[in-house]
Amino acid sequence: MDYSLLSKEELNKIIDSAPVGICITDEQGCYEEVNPAYCSIYGYQREELIGKSFTVVCPEETREMVLSAHSMIISNKSELSDEWEVVKKDGSKISVYSKTTAICGSDGKTKNVTFVIDITARKRYELELQLSNRLLQKQAVTDSLTGLLNQGAIFNTLEVEVIQSKATHQSLCLLMLHLDNLGEINEVHGLSVGDSIVMSVSQVLRSAVRQDDIVGRYAGKQFILLFPDTSLEVARTIAETIVAKIQAISEYDVSLSVSGGLVQLTDETSLDVIRKAENLLHEAKIAGKNQIAC
Repeated sequence: MDYSLLSKEELNKIIDSAPVGICITDEQGCYEEVNPAYCSIYGYQREELIGKSFTVVCPEETREMVLSAHSMIISNKSELSDEWEVVKKDGSKISVYSKTTAICGSDGKTKNVTFVIDITARKRYELELQLSNRLLQKQAVTDSLTGLLNQGAIFNTLEVEVIQSKATHQSLCLLMLHLDNLGEINEVHGLSVGDSIVMSVSQVLRSAVRQDDIVGRYAGKQFILLFPDTSLEVARTIAETIVAKIQAISEYDVSLSVSGGLVQLTDETSLDVIRKAENLLHEAKIAGKNQIAC
């Protein structure tokens, strides 16, 4: 269809009935025309916009930038499309997608015509989806009760730390802890008490380790702690402090018994390190519990 054959009235009717916002601005960025959809997006009446700068719908901090972009489109007779945060008449902010194109008006002057779509709902959905995905990603590597790394995540982290330790020739120590009498506590006091104690233990572990140390729940009664770039002696000191703090937990008048196996990596695989820690843990339990074997 040759739109040049349409009368001005016919063109105005098409613009007014368009489902997207449309505005025409002069070289200075002042509104010459706006359609009902444009007014609806921003909450203005037509007469409130005509003759005013289009920056009235822009946040103050972006006005200089969008005016510069408007002038560039006019000068280069080009176009620009992007997503923007804009301001409605009532001061609320929304997100829009706009496309601006330079045109030659009937008066021979270059103007900009801008098409606008309100994408606020879409942006809100995208944000909710992003937050949901982050939550799912966190849940995939997190123990639901304690918030610590779960078994799969702590094992994957161990594999990475083993590779890094061998590559940098830095010491890596692994501590496996076992809550010896958690089963008895669950039987006598109930699972809710046992869960509460497990959460208290996890808080002790978080507070006792250093910034680069890594903590995970390896099984119902077991925890694994990784100490990168740490000697066996230093790791043992930390481990003994942890055991003492766990024993000091006094919830429900329950006395906790905890044993640990501490291993320093030499040339083992991740599985080898875990097996060694399990064997040492067994030795600590046989030796009387509430101690660290290494």
